[in-house]
Amino acid sequence: MKEDYIEDVSALITSALSLAVGFGFEVPEDTAKLFGSIAPVVQRTISRVLTVFQGKSYAKIESARLGVCYYSLVETIKKNEANGNSYNESFFSQGSMYGKIDEVAEAVLRAAMDDSQVVKSHHYGRLLGNALYQSKYDETSIFLLLKIAKQLSYDELCLLSVLYDMPARNYEKLVGGEDKRTELMINMLTLRRFGLVKRVPPYFVGATLDKLQITTFGKDLYRLMDLHELNPEDVGAMKRLMEFYVG
Repeated sequence: MKEDYIEDVSALITSALSLAVGFGFEVPEDTAKLFGSIAPVVQRTISRVLTVFQGKSYAKIESARLGVCYYSLVETIKKNEANGNSYNESFFSQGSMYGKIDEVAEAVLRAAMDDSQVVKSHHYGRLLGNALYQSKYDETSIFLLLKIAKQLSYDELCLLSVLYDMPARNYEKLVGGEDKRTELMINMLTLRRFGLVKRVPPYFVGATLDKLQITTFGKDLYRLMDLHELNPEDVGAMKRLMEFYVG
């Protein structure tokens, strides 16, 4: 395989970005210029991974999701570099070989393409773009975070965003209700199942959602996916639901 893949994948990315715009997603016209300004070793890795997607047939919406994820990935990388953050060199030690970080990047792009909730495409790109510039994460931990992100709905990401700054509190009022209260209960139980929230003392025998708070792991996912950039109207609606049912 060639070491300089950037020109090879330009047609693929141009098409994906064009489709993203066609589907109404916000993708700036200078994305290609932005990509050309990031660290060369990171450019080569992303381009090498994108060659995996060449020559294959995808639905237009799948290609559009790829375009959205790609733009968010590049934008997040550029933000990290502008803030003086250095990429984790251990990720890029394989030279021109297809290594573990390539597998991670491929998995992130495929996750974005396959997720029917298109609004999450942005945040898959954020997840990878931020993780590449933090030394506390390795390929295994990013895969784990991605595995969880894929299984969370957009509403659950909004709930995690609401819980980020909240102190520990009792959510037992969500148990045994109907309609939206039941949805909130299921979403909260999902976050707990994945270790994103945890029980804290005092514990109550037989309680389902007694005193809970977000975990360090949950905060990591929030920060890596830049969940503070979720649609404020959606997060606000989730917060109002919580206040209505929990108080």
